[in-house]
Amino acid sequence: MSCQFLQHNLAHIEPRWPKLARELEKAELPTQVELVVSGPVQTLVIDGIQICSRYDRQRDARLQASLVPQGSEVAYIYGLDAGDLIRELLARHELKSLNLIPMNMAADKATFSFFDHQDWLTDPRVNILNIETEKELQLPFSCAPAFLYLADDSSARLRDLIYLELSTPYIKQQHSARQTEVLLQLDENESFVQVDRDVADLFDTGATENIVIAAAGPTLSDQLDWMKKHRDSFRLIAVDAAVRTLITAELIPDCILSVDSQPVLFELFFDGLDLNRLSNTSLVYFPVVNRKILNAWPGERFTAYSNHPIFSVMSARYPRGELFSSGSVIHPAIDLARKMGARRIILVGADFSFTKGQSHVAGSRHQLDIKTHSSCWVLNGLGERVPSSPNYVGYLRDLERYLARNTQIDFLNTSQEGALIEGTTFFNGGTDTWK
Repeated sequence: MSCQFLQHNLAHIEPRWPKLARELEKAELPTQVELVVSGPVQTLVIDGIQICSRYDRQRDARLQASLVPQGSEVAYIYGLDAGDLIRELLARHELKSLNLIPMNMAADKATFSFFDHQDWLTDPRVNILNIETEKELQLPFSCAPAFLYLADDSSARLRDLIYLELSTPYIKQQHSARQTEVLLQLDENESFVQVDRDVADLFDTGATENIVIAAAGPTLSDQLDWMKKHRDSFRLIAVDAAVRTLITAELIPDCILSVDSQPVLFELFFDGLDLNRLSNTSLVYFPVVNRKILNAWPGERFTAYSNHPIFSVMSARYPRGELFSSGSVIHPAIDLARKMGARRIILVGADFSFTKGQSHVAGSRHQLDIKTHSSCWVLNGLGERVPSSPNYVGYLRDLERYLARNTQIDFLNTSQEGALIEGTTFFNGGTDTWK
């Protein structure tokens, strides 16, 4: 294996970024590294991932560089390809600062070994940042797409934030495609909104209390016995997908959140249950939910909105409290607990991953066995990679941003098997002091 350029590149890295030089020297090259020379231009395949085109690297670079608006004086690049993306942006004379964030030190060592990067390494506008200090995505940015797949454990969160940012236009487009259907459900539910209570009536009613949030991840089943033992010591807020499991375990929530507009949710979450057992349970809902849920509810109903524009007309007509939401029902459930005045919020079944090889807690009607490893993964509380999905990862990262804005509350997570949630501490319900 030829590494003819490594020492030449290190000679320029060491004076400016000595820590990076030491890390590169210590790093082991990836197990599989292949220089591909069969095309018009050379490229590199690292652990089965081709880092750039072998036909037209410059065209690739122009496409990725287009993410950074023309005229920008600063830009961020995530991941190092053969250097073409960096050169493409440096060709812009208005650019004053170009910040490179490594995503995988071993893969970076491979690119420094097989490609000559001396030209851009000597450009004073370039700065290579330490991944350990880069916690949030910086804008405007571009990325080397292959390095999103090659991202190491320390870069996983940034990789997810990049995916989330890049996919946002598509997500909005998909939501727009269903807007007519959702608006129809909103109109159909107006008669409920007129008479139902305001979620704000629940705010500031749980000061100094512990509130448990029951999500529907696979590890919910691990905590059922603990929850039953201490049920008198906390309020229980459940997402709708967890209700079937909780009722089967003789755990009746104080409050249930239902916010999704999908028409099948009544059949999945509530059909066949003895809903009379929930006569003392409050339903907090966004008025886009299926009307069957509202019709069947035996207890009090509370209307809430998110800040989504789809609620603007109805909220002007019928003002109600607002809850944070970014795609997952767990977001407004946690925000409700915060606004109720919780001192500690304990997350149960908030896995954001296919823990135990399952999509949801065992016994859920929408539980699926996950037989194959996903190319999408997150780190769990034990430092292990566990398969996930882009949706789950997006929900997780948005939740972490929410927790970072609300540090006055203790957020506890009862599972280390599920995704590591930054902003929470691990709580072993079986042994930790409860009150």
